[in-house]
Amino acid sequence: MPEKFFYASWDTGERVEWDGYGPKPASGGDDTIRVVYPRLTKEKLLAVFADPELPEGLWRYFDFLPLEHRANVVSYGEGNVPIERWQFLEAFARDLGNVDCRVYVHRHDLHPATGSFKDLAGGLVASAMKECGVKGYVVASTGNTAAAMSRYLAAGDCTLYAFIPDDATPYKEADIACFGQNVFRVEGDYAAAKEMAAAFAAAHGHVPAGGTFDPFRIEAKRTMAFDWYRRLGELPTVYIQAVSGGTGPVAIAKAADEMIRLGLVHAPPRMLLVQPSECDPMAKSWAKAKRDGFPRAWNLDYQKIEHPVTEIPTLATGDPTAYPKLAPIVRKTGGEIFAFPEALAPDVARVVAFEAGARIGSAAAVGIGGFIEAVKRRLVRNGDVVMVTAGDGIQRDPDFMHRIMGESHRVREVSECTGVAREAFREVVWRPIVDYVNDRSESRVFSGEDLRKAALTPQAAAPAAGTEPIHAGTGRAKRVCRSPEVGV
Repeated sequence: MPEKFFYASWDTGERVEWDGYGPKPASGGDDTIRVVYPRLTKEKLLAVFADPELPEGLWRYFDFLPLEHRANVVSYGEGNVPIERWQFLEAFARDLGNVDCRVYVHRHDLHPATGSFKDLAGGLVASAMKECGVKGYVVASTGNTAAAMSRYLAAGDCTLYAFIPDDATPYKEADIACFGQNVFRVEGDYAAAKEMAAAFAAAHGHVPAGGTFDPFRIEAKRTMAFDWYRRLGELPTVYIQAVSGGTGPVAIAKAADEMIRLGLVHAPPRMLLVQPSECDPMAKSWAKAKRDGFPRAWNLDYQKIEHPVTEIPTLATGDPTAYPKLAPIVRKTGGEIFAFPEALAPDVARVVAFEAGARIGSAAAVGIGGFIEAVKRRLVRNGDVVMVTAGDGIQRDPDFMHRIMGESHRVREVSECTGVAREAFREVVWRPIVDYVNDRSESRVFSGEDLRKAALTPQAAAPAAGTEPIHAGTGRAKRVCRSPEVGV
Protein backbone atom coordinates (compact mmCIF):
# COMPACT_ATOMS: atom_id res chain seq x y z
CA MET A 1 0.00 0.00 0.00
CA PRO A 2 1.37 3.47 -0.83
CA GLU A 3 2.21 5.85 1.99
CA LYS A 4 -0.58 8.05 3.29
CA PHE A 5 1.01 11.41 2.36
CA PHE A 6 4.25 13.17 1.58
CA TYR A 7 5.40 16.75 1.12
CA ALA A 8 6.32 18.42 -2.17
CA SER A 9 7.47 21.83 -3.33
CA TRP A 10 4.50 24.09 -4.06
CA ASP A 11 6.10 25.45 -7.23
CA THR A 12 8.13 22.57 -8.68
CA GLY A 13 6.20 19.54 -7.41
CA GLU A 14 9.50 17.97 -6.38
CA ARG A 15 9.23 15.72 -3.35
CA VAL A 16 10.86 17.13 -0.21
CA GLU A 17 11.55 15.67 3.21
CA TRP A 18 10.06 17.52 6.18
CA ASP A 19 9.41 16.46 9.77
CA GLY A 20 6.23 18.52 10.08
CA TYR A 21 7.56 21.22 12.39
CA GLY A 22 11.20 22.16 11.66
CA PRO A 23 12.54 24.51 8.96
CA LYS A 24 10.95 23.72 5.60
CA PRO A 25 13.31 22.49 2.87
CA ALA A 26 13.66 24.78 -0.15
CA SER A 27 13.18 23.60 -3.72
CA GLY A 28 13.94 26.00 -6.51
CA GLY A 29 14.68 28.69 -3.94
CA ASP A 30 11.19 28.53 -2.36
CA ASP A 31 10.32 26.73 0.90
CA THR A 32 6.54 26.73 0.31
CA ILE A 33 5.34 23.14 0.37
CA ARG A 34 2.13 21.23 -0.25
CA VAL A 35 0.82 17.86 0.91
CA VAL A 36 0.33 15.04 -1.62
CA TYR A 37 -1.90 12.01 -0.98
CA PRO A 38 -0.98 8.92 -3.07
CA ARG A 39 -4.12 7.10 -1.86
CA LEU A 40 -6.54 9.85 -2.88
CA THR A 41 -8.75 8.45 -5.66
CA LYS A 42 -12.21 9.33 -6.91
CA GLU A 43 -13.65 6.09 -5.58
CA LYS A 44 -12.13 6.52 -2.11
CA LEU A 45 -13.20 10.15 -1.79
CA LEU A 46 -16.77 9.32 -2.83
CA ALA A 47 -16.77 6.49 -0.30
CA VAL A 48 -15.78 8.96 2.41
CA PHE A 49 -18.57 11.29 1.27
CA ALA A 50 -21.16 8.51 1.51
CA ASP A 51 -20.08 6.65 4.67
CA PRO A 52 -22.79 7.20 7.32
CA GLU A 53 -20.49 5.93 10.08
CA LEU A 54 -17.93 8.71 9.67
CA PRO A 55 -18.22 11.84 11.83
CA GLU A 56 -19.38 15.17 10.50
CA GLY A 57 -16.75 17.85 10.15
CA LEU A 58 -13.00 17.94 9.65
CA TRP A 59 -12.19 14.41 10.77
CA ARG A 60 -14.52 12.74 8.28
CA TYR A 61 -11.55 13.32 5.94
CA PHE A 62 -8.90 11.79 8.22
CA ASP A 63 -7.69 9.53 5.38
CA PHE A 64 -6.78 12.63 3.37
CA LEU A 65 -5.19 14.76 6.09
CA PRO A 66 -1.49 14.85 7.11
CA LEU A 67 -1.84 12.87 10.33
CA GLU A 68 -0.80 9.25 10.75
CA HIS A 69 -2.63 8.11 13.88
CA ARG A 70 -6.23 8.79 14.97
CA ALA A 71 -5.09 8.60 18.60
CA ASN A 72 -3.47 12.01 18.14
CA VAL A 73 -6.65 13.76 17.01
CA VAL A 74 -7.54 16.85 19.07
CA SER A 75 -11.12 17.85 18.35
CA TYR A 76 -14.01 19.98 19.54
CA GLY A 77 -16.27 19.08 16.60
CA GLU A 78 -14.68 21.56 14.19
CA GLY A 79 -16.19 21.59 10.71
CA ASN A 80 -19.55 20.30 11.91
CA VAL A 81 -21.40 23.53 11.14
CA PRO A 82 -24.39 24.17 8.88
CA ILE A 83 -24.46 25.40 5.32
CA GLU A 84 -27.52 27.62 4.94
CA ARG A 85 -29.27 28.91 1.86
CA TRP A 86 -29.94 32.59 2.45
CA GLN A 87 -32.82 33.43 0.15
CA PHE A 88 -32.94 37.04 1.27
CA LEU A 89 -29.55 37.55 -0.41
CA GLU A 90 -30.91 35.87 -3.53
CA ALA A 91 -33.84 38.31 -3.46
CA PHE A 92 -31.39 41.19 -3.03
CA ALA A 93 -29.45 40.03 -6.11
CA ARG A 94 -32.65 39.75 -8.16
CA ASP A 95 -34.12 43.06 -7.05
CA LEU A 96 -31.03 45.25 -7.22
CA GLY A 97 -28.68 43.32 -9.51
CA ASN A 98 -31.13 41.67 -11.90
CA VAL A 99 -29.28 38.40 -11.42
CA ASP A 100 -30.72 35.00 -10.56
CA CYS A 101 -28.38 32.94 -8.38
CA ARG A 102 -28.33 30.62 -5.40
CA VAL A 103 -26.55 31.85 -2.28
CA TYR A 104 -25.22 29.60 0.46
CA VAL A 105 -23.46 30.70 3.64
CA HIS A 106 -21.04 28.39 5.45
CA ARG A 107 -21.70 29.17 9.11
CA HIS A 108 -18.21 28.98 10.57
CA ASP A 109 -19.35 31.53 13.15
CA LEU A 110 -21.08 28.57 14.82
CA HIS A 111 -17.92 26.55 15.47
CA PRO A 112 -18.23 25.18 18.99
CA ALA A 113 -14.63 25.75 20.09
CA THR A 114 -13.99 29.46 19.48
CA GLY A 115 -16.62 30.58 16.98
CA SER A 116 -14.48 31.08 13.86
CA PHE A 117 -13.27 29.09 10.90
CA LYS A 118 -9.80 29.23 12.45
CA ASP A 119 -11.00 26.23 14.49
CA LEU A 120 -10.44 24.00 11.46
CA ALA A 121 -6.75 24.89 11.44
CA GLY A 122 -6.57 24.74 15.23
CA GLY A 123 -7.76 21.14 15.23
CA LEU A 124 -5.26 19.89 12.67
CA VAL A 125 -2.30 21.96 13.92
CA ALA A 126 -2.80 20.78 17.51
CA SER A 127 -3.16 17.17 16.35
CA ALA A 128 -0.01 17.38 14.21
CA MET A 129 2.00 19.00 17.01
CA LYS A 130 0.81 16.28 19.40
CA GLU A 131 1.91 13.60 16.94
CA CYS A 132 5.29 15.28 16.51
CA GLY A 133 5.80 15.70 20.26
CA VAL A 134 6.01 19.50 20.03
CA LYS A 135 5.64 21.27 23.39
CA GLY A 136 6.00 24.94 22.39
CA TYR A 137 4.25 26.77 19.53
CA VAL A 138 4.48 30.46 18.61
CA VAL A 139 1.94 32.48 16.63
CA ALA A 140 1.37 36.12 15.74
CA SER A 141 -2.31 36.87 15.42
CA THR A 142 -4.88 39.64 15.34
CA GLY A 143 -7.03 37.46 17.57
CA ASN A 144 -9.02 34.66 15.94
CA THR A 145 -6.11 32.38 15.00
CA ALA A 146 -4.48 32.69 18.41
CA ALA A 147 -7.76 32.01 20.21
CA ALA A 148 -8.26 28.80 18.25
CA MET A 149 -4.65 27.71 18.71
CA SER A 150 -4.82 28.49 22.42
CA ARG A 151 -7.73 26.17 23.11
CA TYR A 152 -6.69 23.36 20.78
CA LEU A 153 -3.02 23.34 21.77
CA ALA A 154 -4.00 23.34 25.44
CA ALA A 155 -6.04 20.21 24.79
CA GLY A 156 -3.00 18.70 23.06
CA ASP A 157 -0.69 19.51 26.00
CA CYS A 158 1.27 22.13 24.05
CA THR A 159 2.17 25.59 25.32
CA LEU A 160 1.25 28.54 23.11
CA TYR A 161 3.10 31.84 22.94
CA ALA A 162 0.77 34.30 21.21
CA PHE A 163 1.85 37.74 20.01
CA ILE A 164 -0.97 40.18 19.30
CA PRO A 165 -0.81 43.75 17.95
CA ASP A 166 -1.56 46.73 20.14
CA ASP A 167 -5.01 47.24 18.57
CA ALA A 168 -6.27 43.72 19.33
CA THR A 169 -9.40 43.93 21.46
CA PRO A 170 -9.18 43.07 25.16
CA TYR A 171 -11.92 40.50 24.66
CA LYS A 172 -9.78 38.58 22.17
CA GLU A 173 -6.79 38.86 24.47
CA ALA A 174 -8.86 37.36 27.27
CA ASP A 175 -10.12 34.62 24.97
CA ILE A 176 -6.53 33.60 24.20
CA ALA A 177 -5.24 33.79 27.76
CA CYS A 178 -8.14 32.02 29.48
CA PHE A 179 -6.87 28.58 28.44
CA GLY A 180 -3.67 29.04 30.44
CA GLN A 181 -1.57 30.18 27.48
CA ASN A 182 0.92 33.05 27.08
CA VAL A 183 -0.13 36.32 25.45
CA PHE A 184 2.22 39.19 24.58
CA ARG A 185 0.67 42.49 23.46
CA VAL A 186 3.24 44.08 21.15
CA GLU A 187 3.62 47.85 20.96
CA GLY A 188 2.99 48.06 17.24
CA ASP A 189 0.86 46.64 14.45
CA TYR A 190 0.43 43.09 13.19
CA ALA A 191 3.69 43.26 11.24
CA ALA A 192 5.54 44.13 14.46
CA ALA A 193 3.81 41.22 16.23
CA LYS A 194 4.94 38.82 13.49
CA GLU A 195 8.52 40.08 13.69
CA MET A 196 8.69 39.65 17.45
CA ALA A 197 7.03 36.22 17.30
CA ALA A 198 9.62 34.99 14.80
CA ALA A 199 12.47 36.31 16.95
CA PHE A 200 11.02 34.70 20.09
CA ALA A 201 10.58 31.30 18.38
CA ALA A 202 14.16 31.38 17.10
CA ALA A 203 15.57 32.44 20.48
CA HIS A 204 13.76 29.73 22.46
CA GLY A 205 13.65 26.88 19.95
CA HIS A 206 9.85 26.76 19.70
CA VAL A 207 7.91 25.92 16.55
CA PRO A 208 6.69 29.05 14.72
CA ALA A 209 3.31 29.08 12.99
CA GLY A 210 3.66 28.57 9.26
CA GLY A 211 1.71 31.60 8.07
CA THR A 212 -0.60 31.70 5.07
CA PHE A 213 1.01 28.69 3.40
CA ASP A 214 1.20 26.55 6.53
CA PRO A 215 0.42 23.10 5.07
CA PHE A 216 -1.64 22.08 8.11
CA ARG A 217 -3.83 25.17 7.90
CA ILE A 218 -4.29 24.70 4.16
CA GLU A 219 -5.14 21.01 4.46
CA ALA A 220 -7.68 21.65 7.21
CA LYS A 221 -9.46 24.45 5.35
CA ARG A 222 -9.51 22.58 2.06
CA THR A 223 -12.02 20.17 3.63
CA MET A 224 -14.56 22.99 3.33
CA ALA A 225 -14.69 22.37 -0.43
CA PHE A 226 -15.10 18.64 0.12
CA ASP A 227 -18.05 19.37 2.38
CA TRP A 228 -19.65 21.67 -0.21
CA TYR A 229 -19.55 18.94 -2.81
CA ARG A 230 -20.74 16.30 -0.36
CA ARG A 231 -23.67 18.33 0.96
CA LEU A 232 -24.74 20.20 -2.18
CA GLY A 233 -23.83 17.60 -4.79
CA GLU A 234 -21.73 20.18 -6.65
CA LEU A 235 -18.94 22.67 -6.19
CA PRO A 236 -20.07 26.32 -6.08
CA THR A 237 -19.23 28.44 -9.09
CA VAL A 238 -18.31 31.43 -6.88
CA TYR A 239 -16.47 31.59 -3.55
CA ILE A 240 -16.57 34.80 -1.50
CA GLN A 241 -14.43 35.40 1.57
CA ALA A 242 -13.15 38.34 3.57
CA VAL A 243 -9.39 37.96 3.30
CA SER A 244 -6.50 39.08 5.46
CA GLY A 245 -3.69 36.58 4.95
CA GLY A 246 -5.27 34.32 2.37
CA THR A 247 -5.06 30.72 3.60
CA GLY A 248 -8.75 30.06 2.91
CA PRO A 249 -8.77 30.72 -0.84
CA VAL A 250 -5.42 28.93 -1.26
CA ALA A 251 -6.95 25.89 0.44
CA ILE A 252 -10.10 25.99 -1.69
CA ALA A 253 -8.00 26.22 -4.85
CA LYS A 254 -5.97 23.18 -3.79
CA ALA A 255 -9.11 21.15 -3.08
CA ALA A 256 -10.60 22.17 -6.43
CA ASP A 257 -7.42 21.11 -8.22
CA GLU A 258 -7.62 17.71 -6.52
CA MET A 259 -11.28 17.28 -7.46
CA ILE A 260 -10.61 18.33 -11.06
CA ARG A 261 -7.81 15.77 -11.26
CA LEU A 262 -10.16 13.10 -9.95
CA GLY A 263 -12.82 14.00 -12.52
CA LEU A 264 -15.43 15.14 -9.98
CA VAL A 265 -15.61 18.75 -11.21
CA HIS A 266 -14.44 20.65 -14.26
CA ALA A 267 -13.46 24.06 -12.87
CA PRO A 268 -12.66 25.79 -9.58
CA PRO A 269 -14.97 28.41 -8.09
CA ARG A 270 -14.32 31.99 -9.14
CA MET A 271 -12.57 33.58 -6.18
CA LEU A 272 -14.14 36.90 -5.18
CA LEU A 273 -12.04 38.12 -2.26
CA VAL A 274 -12.98 41.18 -0.27
CA GLN A 275 -11.09 43.42 2.14
CA PRO A 276 -12.32 46.23 4.41
CA SER A 277 -11.74 49.62 2.83
CA GLU A 278 -9.55 50.79 5.73
CA CYS A 279 -7.06 47.94 5.26
CA ASP A 280 -7.16 46.77 1.64
CA PRO A 281 -3.59 46.44 0.29
CA MET A 282 -4.46 43.38 -1.83
CA ALA A 283 -7.48 45.13 -3.34
CA LYS A 284 -5.41 48.22 -4.17
CA SER A 285 -2.63 46.08 -5.67
CA TRP A 286 -5.11 44.10 -7.76
CA ALA A 287 -6.81 47.27 -9.03
CA LYS A 288 -3.45 48.67 -10.14
CA ALA A 289 -2.46 45.45 -11.89
CA LYS A 290 -5.82 45.34 -13.64
CA ARG A 291 -5.50 48.96 -14.82
CA ASP A 292 -2.04 48.16 -16.16
CA GLY A 293 -3.26 45.07 -18.00
CA PHE A 294 -1.53 42.58 -15.69
CA PRO A 295 1.99 43.19 -17.02
CA ARG A 296 4.90 40.82 -16.54
CA ALA A 297 5.58 40.09 -12.85
CA TRP A 298 2.48 42.08 -11.89
CA ASN A 299 1.95 39.93 -8.80
CA LEU A 300 5.31 40.99 -7.35
CA ASP A 301 4.26 44.64 -7.32
CA TYR A 302 2.03 44.92 -4.30
CA GLN A 303 1.22 47.72 -1.90
CA LYS A 304 1.71 47.81 1.84
CA ILE A 305 -0.23 49.80 4.40
CA GLU A 306 1.96 50.87 7.28
CA HIS A 307 0.17 50.85 10.62
CA PRO A 308 -3.38 50.34 9.29
CA VAL A 309 -6.11 52.06 11.27
CA THR A 310 -9.19 49.88 11.19
CA GLU A 311 -12.04 48.85 13.48
CA ILE A 312 -11.77 45.28 12.16
CA PRO A 313 -8.38 44.16 13.51
CA THR A 314 -9.03 40.55 12.45
CA LEU A 315 -8.50 41.73 8.85
CA ALA A 316 -5.66 44.15 9.59
CA THR A 317 -2.84 42.64 7.51
CA GLY A 318 -1.11 45.68 6.07
CA ASP A 319 1.78 43.74 4.51
CA PRO A 320 0.17 41.05 2.30
CA THR A 321 3.21 38.80 1.81
CA ALA A 322 1.01 36.04 0.36
CA TYR A 323 -0.19 38.26 -2.49
CA PRO A 324 2.48 37.16 -5.03
CA LYS A 325 1.20 33.57 -4.82
CA LEU A 326 -2.45 34.23 -4.00
CA ALA A 327 -3.22 36.81 -6.70
CA PRO A 328 -2.33 34.52 -9.64
CA ILE A 329 -4.58 31.84 -8.13
CA VAL A 330 -7.45 34.33 -8.06
CA ARG A 331 -6.79 35.42 -11.64
CA LYS A 332 -6.64 31.82 -12.85
CA THR A 333 -10.17 31.27 -11.52
CA GLY A 334 -11.48 34.39 -13.27
CA GLY A 335 -11.97 36.07 -9.92
CA GLU A 336 -11.39 39.50 -8.43
CA ILE A 337 -10.04 41.17 -5.28
CA PHE A 338 -11.87 44.29 -4.16
CA ALA A 339 -12.79 46.37 -1.11
CA PHE A 340 -16.07 46.93 0.72
CA PRO A 341 -16.74 50.03 2.85
CA GLU A 342 -15.76 49.17 6.40
CA ALA A 343 -18.28 51.66 7.78
CA LEU A 344 -21.12 49.54 6.38
CA ALA A 345 -20.09 46.38 8.26
CA PRO A 346 -22.50 47.04 11.19
CA ASP A 347 -25.31 47.65 8.71
CA VAL A 348 -24.59 44.34 7.00
CA ALA A 349 -24.54 42.54 10.34
CA ARG A 350 -27.83 44.22 11.27
CA VAL A 351 -29.46 43.00 8.05
CA VAL A 352 -28.15 39.48 8.67
CA ALA A 353 -29.47 39.48 12.23
CA PHE A 354 -32.85 40.74 11.05
CA GLU A 355 -33.26 38.35 8.11
CA ALA A 356 -31.39 35.22 9.19
CA GLY A 357 -31.34 35.47 12.97
CA ALA A 358 -27.55 35.18 12.89
CA ARG A 359 -25.12 37.22 14.97
CA ILE A 360 -21.99 37.44 12.87
CA GLY A 361 -18.70 39.12 13.68
CA SER A 362 -17.16 42.08 11.91
CA ALA A 363 -14.99 39.99 9.56
CA ALA A 364 -17.99 37.86 8.59
CA ALA A 365 -19.93 41.07 7.93
CA VAL A 366 -17.23 42.12 5.48
CA GLY A 367 -17.56 38.70 3.84
CA ILE A 368 -21.32 39.15 3.37
CA GLY A 369 -20.51 42.68 2.24
CA GLY A 370 -18.36 41.03 -0.42
CA PHE A 371 -21.49 39.49 -1.91
CA ILE A 372 -23.21 42.87 -1.86
CA GLU A 373 -20.18 44.44 -3.55
CA ALA A 374 -20.06 41.63 -6.11
CA VAL A 375 -23.70 42.27 -7.03
CA LYS A 376 -23.01 45.99 -7.28
CA ARG A 377 -20.02 45.35 -9.58
CA ARG A 378 -21.92 42.80 -11.69
CA LEU A 379 -19.49 40.03 -10.77
CA VAL A 380 -22.25 37.52 -10.00
CA ARG A 381 -23.89 35.92 -13.03
CA ASN A 382 -27.21 34.28 -13.74
CA GLY A 383 -27.11 30.66 -12.68
CA ASP A 384 -24.20 31.08 -10.28
CA VAL A 385 -24.04 29.00 -7.13
CA VAL A 386 -22.40 31.29 -4.58
CA MET A 387 -20.74 30.18 -1.35
CA VAL A 388 -19.95 32.86 1.23
CA THR A 389 -17.88 32.14 4.32
CA ALA A 390 -19.21 33.60 7.55
CA GLY A 391 -15.82 33.38 9.21
CA ASP A 392 -16.46 34.57 12.75
CA GLY A 393 -19.15 35.08 15.34
CA ILE A 394 -19.79 38.10 17.47
CA GLN A 395 -18.99 36.60 20.87
CA ARG A 396 -15.43 37.94 21.02
CA ASP A 397 -16.36 41.42 19.83
CA PRO A 398 -18.92 43.03 22.15
CA ASP A 399 -17.98 46.46 20.80
CA PHE A 400 -19.15 45.41 17.35
CA MET A 401 -22.41 44.13 18.83
CA HIS A 402 -22.89 47.50 20.49
CA ARG A 403 -22.35 49.25 17.13
CA ILE A 404 -25.04 47.04 15.62
CA MET A 405 -27.51 47.70 18.43
CA GLY A 406 -26.88 51.35 19.11
CA GLU A 407 -28.41 53.01 22.15
CA SER A 408 -31.62 51.68 23.67
CA HIS A 409 -34.59 54.00 24.13
CA ARG A 410 -34.51 55.19 27.74
CA VAL A 411 -37.89 55.90 29.33
CA ARG A 412 -39.27 57.07 32.65
CA GLU A 413 -42.99 56.59 32.12
CA VAL A 414 -45.18 54.12 30.28
CA SER A 415 -46.54 56.94 28.11
CA GLU A 416 -43.07 57.35 26.60
CA CYS A 417 -43.04 53.79 25.31
CA THR A 418 -44.01 53.60 21.67
CA GLY A 419 -43.88 50.13 20.20
CA VAL A 420 -42.77 49.43 16.65
CA ALA A 421 -43.91 46.43 14.64
CA ARG A 422 -40.88 44.38 13.63
CA GLU A 423 -41.83 44.34 9.95
CA ALA A 424 -41.65 48.13 9.90
CA PHE A 425 -37.91 47.87 10.41
CA ARG A 426 -37.19 45.87 7.24
CA GLU A 427 -36.87 48.68 4.71
CA VAL A 428 -35.12 50.90 7.24
CA VAL A 429 -32.58 48.19 8.09
CA TRP A 430 -31.88 47.62 4.40
CA ARG A 431 -31.76 51.31 3.45
CA PRO A 432 -27.98 51.94 3.90
CA ILE A 433 -27.21 48.85 1.78
CA VAL A 434 -29.71 49.73 -0.94
CA ASP A 435 -28.49 53.31 -1.06
CA TYR A 436 -24.88 52.14 -1.36
CA VAL A 437 -25.63 49.74 -4.20
CA ASN A 438 -27.57 52.46 -6.02
CA ASP A 439 -24.83 55.06 -5.39
CA ARG A 440 -27.26 57.32 -3.63
CA SER A 441 -25.62 60.42 -2.16
CA GLU A 442 -27.88 60.34 0.90
CA SER A 443 -26.57 56.91 1.90
CA ARG A 444 -25.55 56.87 5.55
CA VAL A 445 -24.83 54.48 8.38
CA PHE A 446 -27.71 54.07 10.84
CA SER A 447 -27.43 53.66 14.57
CA GLY A 448 -29.88 51.57 16.53
CA GLU A 449 -31.77 54.67 17.74
CA ASP A 450 -31.85 56.02 14.15
CA LEU A 451 -33.56 52.80 13.11
CA ARG A 452 -36.15 53.00 15.86
CA LYS A 453 -37.01 56.60 15.05
CA ALA A 454 -37.13 55.95 11.31
CA ALA A 455 -39.39 52.95 11.80
CA LEU A 456 -41.85 55.16 13.68
CA THR A 457 -42.32 57.43 10.66
CA PRO A 458 -45.18 56.76 8.21
CA GLN A 459 -42.70 56.27 5.37
CA ALA A 460 -40.74 53.57 7.15
CA ALA A 461 -42.27 50.63 5.33
CA ALA A 462 -41.80 52.16 1.88
CA PRO A 463 -38.63 51.64 -0.16
CA ALA A 464 -36.32 54.53 -0.93
CA ALA A 465 -37.37 56.47 -4.02
CA GLY A 466 -36.14 54.90 -7.23
CA THR A 467 -35.46 51.48 -5.67
CA GLU A 468 -37.24 48.16 -5.60
CA PRO A 469 -38.27 46.62 -2.29
CA ILE A 470 -36.28 43.76 -0.88
CA HIS A 471 -38.58 40.73 -0.95
CA ALA A 472 -37.74 38.44 1.94
CA GLY A 473 -39.96 35.60 0.77
CA THR A 474 -40.24 32.51 2.92
CA GLY A 475 -37.63 30.18 4.33
CA ARG A 476 -35.05 32.94 4.37
CA ALA A 477 -32.28 30.83 5.87
CA LYS A 478 -32.57 27.16 5.03
CA ARG A 479 -30.01 24.74 6.38
CA VAL A 480 -28.44 22.19 4.10
CA CYS A 481 -27.57 19.47 6.59
CA ARG A 482 -28.07 16.19 4.82
CA SER A 483 -25.60 14.81 2.36
CA PRO A 484 -27.17 14.14 -1.05
CA GLU A 485 -26.37 10.91 -2.78
CA VAL A 486 -23.34 11.51 -4.98
CA GLY A 487 -22.86 9.19 -7.93
CA VAL A 488 -19.57 8.13 -9.42
